[in-house]
Amino acid sequence: MRFFKTALGVSAAMALSATANAELKVATVDVQKLFADYYKTHEAQAEVDKAAQTVQETNNTRAETIKKMEADFNDMVKRLQDPMLNEKDKKELEQKAQIKRQEVIALEQERRGFVERQLKSLQEQMKVRSAKIMGEITKITEGIATKGNYDLVLDKSAQALRSNQVFVYTKPGMDITPTVMKELNKDAPEGFDPSKKKAPAVPAAPAAPAN
Repeated sequence: MRFFKTALGVSAAMALSATANAELKVATVDVQKLFADYYKTHEAQAEVDKAAQTVQETNNTRAETIKKMEADFNDMVKRLQDPMLNEKDKKELEQKAQIKRQEVIALEQERRGFVERQLKSLQEQMKVRSAKIMGEITKITEGIATKGNYDLVLDKSAQALRSNQVFVYTKPGMDITPTVMKELNKDAPEGFDPSKKKAPAVPAAPAAPAN
């Protein structure tokens, strides 16, 4: 996730240039790593994954119902090919098949709309949670920077518009990421391991409507 744009690097460079003759105490921090390994990020992702799984299960149930209805419709179409079918029964079967087809289309459209709405809602939820998490990371970093009397803290994970690193090299000793991470995760649940990550549960893409 990209949190800072090129402007950050330009502003930092200008600040360094403008104070070239001053003694600056500069630190770096890996914002992407802090975000990825913060226990609240994992909690938020777990909640979204759980909600996404529920959406997936509901979607699967609806898809299965539609599949059975499509089978019924196809069976009616097959029966209509029977040369022994009299005109009256054929007309009734055609009407039933048409009704069944419209029901399938309506249910498929409803299923697709349901998945799209739920995915959008989950994305919005994660967006809000992410913004809140970033606020907490910024606050903790600012607190540590103040205590350490740093003049400038740079995000070494920042990237330019072409995905090039803004800061090609920084001294390892400048990195306060571990200190910030320790403060962020001081209240993490017992046994929390940021390395244990799983792929988020995502509902299947809506299938094409019945013909």
